[in-house]
Amino acid sequence: KHYWAEDFDTNEDVQHELQEWLKELSVYNQLDIYNANCNWISKLYDAVKKEYLRLKEIDWEAELAKKLDILLLYKDIDITDATKITRILTNSTAEELADQITLLDYSLFSEIEPRECVHQRWKDSSNKKLAPNILSLIQQFNNFTIFIQVQILREKSLKRRGLAIKRIIKMGEHFRLNKNYNSLCAVFSALQTASIHRLRIAWNRVPERNKQQFAEWSTIFARDMNHKNLRTLLRKAGGQPCIPHIGIFLQDLTFIDEGNKGRGI
Repeated sequence: KHYWAEDFDTNEDVQHELQEWLKELSVYNQLDIYNANCNWISKLYDAVKKEYLRLKEIDWEAELAKKLDILLLYKDIDITDATKITRILTNSTAEELADQITLLDYSLFSEIEPRECVHQRWKDSSNKKLAPNILSLIQQFNNFTIFIQVQILREKSLKRRGLAIKRIIKMGEHFRLNKNYNSLCAVFSALQTASIHRLRIAWNRVPERNKQQFAEWSTIFARDMNHKNLRTLLRKAGGQPCIPHIGIFLQDLTFIDEGNKGRGI
């Protein structure tokens, strides 16, 4: 069973038990007869005591708040300077932006703990404490979807909107090549929204090659046979670096949990 250190920060019984065990261990540590036969006791005592004191100093509520605030990932960027941000987005290629977003996605995905994935903890009323990293990845997905729509709709001319759609599709194609299926789905979802999909004249200005790439994503994310095409891509990724679409995993975990209710699993 997997535990987090913060599981015990308010459990006085566990803290008392650990303190008593450390006291007992300290007695053994001072006896030569135990040191002669168990020279590891001293090292164990020092290591456990050091870790216990370190964890006791941590403000777990503050740590939880940090996990939930994904904007901390951008702490080295002055997001209040709109002109600077616009310049960075304009001067960076679609591939460069896709690479940076993939790094951000991975930093969130790699933090997910196994225990967050059981008992549908991301839906629980205490989900911010039980599944903070899953919630952060979901928030990243939603924020990115909105960001894409804003980047297109903020353009005031049809020509600029057409170029923006083309750029977003190029970004999505780079996500596909990087096997970042979570952000690829975010791009696909954003371009499928009514506010973007209805921009027919702007879409007419998008090159056929890019529109063909977008059409291929429809095949990837088709819901036929329980997302068979996406599952096939994830399976083929094998041991290669890959960021899966979090939604399909949460769906499967929900079905597993619902199907095993009452079985003590």
